Amino acid sequence: MSEWKTVRLGDCCLKIGSGATPRGGSEVYLKSGIPFIRSQNVYNDHFDYSGLVYLSQEQARLLDGVKVLSGDILLNITGDSVARVNQVPHDVVPARVNQHVAIIRPDEEMLNARFVRYFLSTAQMQSHMLGLASSGATRNALTKGMIEDFKIPCPPILQQQAIARILGSIDDKIELNRRMNETLEALCQTLFKAWFVDFEPFGGVMPEDWKVERLGDVARNISRRFDFSWHDKVVFINTGDVLDGQFLHHDVSTSSTLPGQAKKAIQPNDILISEIRPGNGRYAFVDFDAHNYVISTKFMVIEPIVEMDTLYLYKTLTSQAYLEEFQRIAETRSGTFPQITFESIARCEILVPSQSYQRRFASATNPLYQKIKANIEENQTLAKLRDALLPRLLSGELRIQDVEAQL
Repeated sequence: MSEWKTVRLGDCCLKIGSGATPRGGSEVYLKSGIPFIRSQNVYNDHFDYSGLVYLSQEQARLLDGVKVLSGDILLNITGDSVARVNQVPHDVVPARVNQHVAIIRPDEEMLNARFVRYFLSTAQMQSHMLGLASSGATRNALTKGMIEDFKIPCPPILQQQAIARILGSIDDKIELNRRMNETLEALCQTLFKAWFVDFEPFGGVMPEDWKVERLGDVARNISRRFDFSWHDKVVFINTGDVLDGQFLHHDVSTSSTLPGQAKKAIQPNDILISEIRPGNGRYAFVDFDAHNYVISTKFMVIEPIVEMDTLYLYKTLTSQAYLEEFQRIAETRSGTFPQITFESIARCEILVPSQSYQRRFASATNPLYQKIKANIEENQTLAKLRDALLPRLLSGELRIQDVEAQL
């Protein structure tokens, strides 16, 4: 690295600037059209498509000044998500960005955009940006001037491209696995809907031997107290640590650092659903050894109390129709946040198919879920590899050709 020069980012970019708000604000957002990128789409390890909104051609034309190109760097510059950084995926172009996100477009003859994006995501730069952002009088914010003054290591452009290629190949595999999981999950949902909503195998009519019961008659909410005397190192899962069936981390903490709501134990085949804002997709299925996992008291832990396949129960309770109903119930209750209790949803009706069709559903979908699980585990391994290589490659500690040979 001693041979690498350092450059000022503002001297090596064709564009640095924030986005803008469309006239009419969120009232003009559409379900299709020109993508409009916001801070909730930008994460250090992925671009989140789930919160993407769209603008009409006319609204987008008025924001032509904040149009992004494929590969532009996106940097969150305000609020709690400040310093998160990623790049514009090719499949959202043409897109516009809002005022909470900055566009950074390096001159590719001087700086490789992907190289810069990875440098900005290092722990050192993240800490630096967070420090700058918190120095203001009001909310966290990064200014255009701050960004322009960032000092960036500048190895020869071919080395930048090679480093970006190494780290990018890992991220590309992670993204491929993520998209494969979306496809596998969609297959499971399609089969569930065909059998248990549309009754397609039966000509659209529910079989006579299937029943409709109340949730409270077929399942229960259990509360196992976690025994901290057996564990000093634990994994704490709060409601924000699961999303759409996935555990977002498996990080180990010491029991002495945990918040007061870290009290519940879980075990394989438990169904976790957040009591707070249940419509936000904060649910998961425990399909691993969770003896050292402790979860928040804001989770319901649900299990069947009759002969019912747990995976079928999980898919039912986390289907869109049920989550919307749970959210509706939550919003009718008084309190600081929209919140449900098991008692408040116990009267919801639930279809109880024959045991044979529950077993057939499990048999058909278990291989798909095993592949989903394997992809998630592989992505966790790949992410750790990327995070280990990132600072060492960007500091020049590792030789590019050695890393490429090992990969």
